[in-house]
Amino acid sequence: MLVLLILATFAVATTAQDVNANADDEELEAALKKWIRDYVRYIITDKEKGEWKNLADNKAKVAFIEMFWARRDPTPETPENEYRDDYLQRWGYVLENFSAGKPGWRTDRGRIYLMLGPPSSIQRNPMGRDATERPSEVWTYNSINNSKLPASVDVSFVDFMGYGDYEIVTDLDRTARFNSAFGISMNNLDAYGLRRIGDLRDYEDVISPMWEESRIMQPATLSSQLFDLQQELALIAETPKLSVRSLQAEIRTEIATGDLSFNADAQAFKAEGGSAFLPVTLSIPLSNVSYQESETRRDYQVELYARVHGDNASDSLEDSLQISLPNETLAEQGDADYVYQFWFYVPPGDYRLSVTLRDKLSGTVGNHQQELSVPEFAGESLSLSDVMIADSITRVPANEITQRNAAAAFRFADLRVVPNVGKRIPIGRKSFFVYFHVYNFASDPESGDARLSVRYFVYRNGELMSKTPDFPIRKRYADTTAVQSEFPLSNFQPGDYRLLAEVTDEVSGSVAKGECAFSIITKSTIPDAGK
Repeated sequence: MLVLLILATFAVATTAQDVNANADDEELEAALKKWIRDYVRYIITDKEKGEWKNLADNKAKVAFIEMFWARRDPTPETPENEYRDDYLQRWGYVLENFSAGKPGWRTDRGRIYLMLGPPSSIQRNPMGRDATERPSEVWTYNSINNSKLPASVDVSFVDFMGYGDYEIVTDLDRTARFNSAFGISMNNLDAYGLRRIGDLRDYEDVISPMWEESRIMQPATLSSQLFDLQQELALIAETPKLSVRSLQAEIRTEIATGDLSFNADAQAFKAEGGSAFLPVTLSIPLSNVSYQESETRRDYQVELYARVHGDNASDSLEDSLQISLPNETLAEQGDADYVYQFWFYVPPGDYRLSVTLRDKLSGTVGNHQQELSVPEFAGESLSLSDVMIADSITRVPANEITQRNAAAAFRFADLRVVPNVGKRIPIGRKSFFVYFHVYNFASDPESGDARLSVRYFVYRNGELMSKTPDFPIRKRYADTTAVQSEFPLSNFQPGDYRLLAEVTDEVSGSVAKGECAFSIITKSTIPDAGK
């Protein structure tokens, strides 16, 4: 019972930090072995089994267990985990009601109950359906959460030995009988041997015409019935694994597995069809990530789940980041930050961006959430995209511009723009880059030329600290353009600042503004751009 209590409370009160002090505790070690071998035997996925085998210590295993239940939580926004609580009740019920010379979870009824829960109805025949049969049960499940199974599934069991160990059978009519179709008396072992395959002795006389119209199975029919049962049991075994949501459960759930800190940021740019292009950039300090080391490199593995959700749209992305740093890079840069970018397309509206990372080796998890407002870029008035602070802006070689590969990350047309994700700039850096788009500007009706002027203002605590002269942008027969600027940082002291970009359409007289906060810091935490 103590072990069961530990198993039940792993995802409630035990944290990875709690386990560290008791990493060698024999009782905990036994509980962990029982958890993976017995407790979740029928509901754990093959992928999760593989991950468990690679865990280094008890701390990582407890972190894994917390994640295991969180992934199955139907309501991650609440403190309760209904799936975990329900499974604990199933486990207790199985031990109490189905144990028969072996633990209840090892019986056929226990296995089905743990995977599917209580049936919709049970036909119990403790004395057989009539005096000619052994004890049997038929469990009916309606609306199993598996589209591959029929709306109603019957699972038949027979108690062949008479001590309460009910076995799954293919055909209750044949295997529950005390006598075979020929009237031959079958002892318990005879009947038990037929539990999955029917009465094989009937086949000795199937060529006799007198049996052609009888209810004796022909070999092909029997094989088909056995195959159907095996297929149905495989689908039943698959059912509890269909609700696993990988990292989605951590999006709105506090997971006490440590802090995998990282920075994330997103900006909105106009896309075709009135939607918006949302590049999301992550900066992951590899000093916080576990690694496997070889003679030539370090390898890191990070799982990613990201979701953008709003009233008008919802989208998600899941990826596994395989990061390898050669020894030469480590010697030059140490555990620098790893910068990674992906993107979503969404219509205008208000959204919440949620990003979860998990260190696959240690189980440590980190979360980021950000509110986003995507404007209506399709209007006719002058407007700007979000303003991006960038570490570098470089021209993409002509032979890469049309390639759709990993190099497309950070790509804007013929430019490669690497954002400064945390918007933190170390003191002493001479400049940083600013990047944004301008939409819906007018063109001179006679020349077709568009004339824009751009200038920047920098504020600190509401006080104007710096401004740039206007610089012109000229376009012909266009209503969209990209603006890239290098902003000098001379005489900027550590602190928080606000950058305001102001664009004037000299043809229409319209003005549009965009802003972005940034900080000057005393210690560099910025990765080398484009890493």
